[in-house]
Amino acid sequence: MSGVKTSAAVGTAIAAIVLGVAVLAWTDVTLAVVATLFGFHLTMLGMRQLAVASRGELATRQRALVGLLGGYLLVVGLICLFSPFTSLRLLAALTAIGWIADAVATLLSGQAAGTRPVAVASATVLVVGALVLLVWPIHSVVVLVRLGGWLLVGFGLVRFGSWAAVRRAA
Repeated sequence: MSGVKTSAAVGTAIAAIVLGVAVLAWTDVTLAVVATLFGFHLTMLGMRQLAVASRGELATRQRALVGLLGGYLLVVGLICLFSPFTSLRLLAALTAIGWIADAVATLLSGQAAGTRPVAVASATVLVVGALVLLVWPIHSVVVLVRLGGWLLVGFGLVRFGSWAAVRRAA
């Protein structure tokens, strides 16, 4: 293993472990950072949509629709910036909506492919997960963040172990 590959493997492993431990140690801070970044993202999207609507390149109806969407995104983004837990609830709701849409698509595709029992089981898990997110949004997000922290630690340990095994073999 070359020096650069070795450094990259060890660096990636250490970074994953450190980040995972940080997420586990400071879950509340991690959630606040994610919520703030989400609010910032929505604010930027809203400003972009308003800028697009202000140009004369679109038809009047399209400009009005893009402008309304931009204003909506801007307001929601600002609310999320000033109230991070609103942002987390919004993230949970959007994820839940996505999971429900995925469940419908899974049912439709499973019926077409002739794998109905698997599709029904998969869709059921998605809908139950979505309901949990909708009923307990903050708790669900905390669990997901902690799971992510543990996965980062595990990834780092596995990466470090594989690097050590390759080094021993060489």
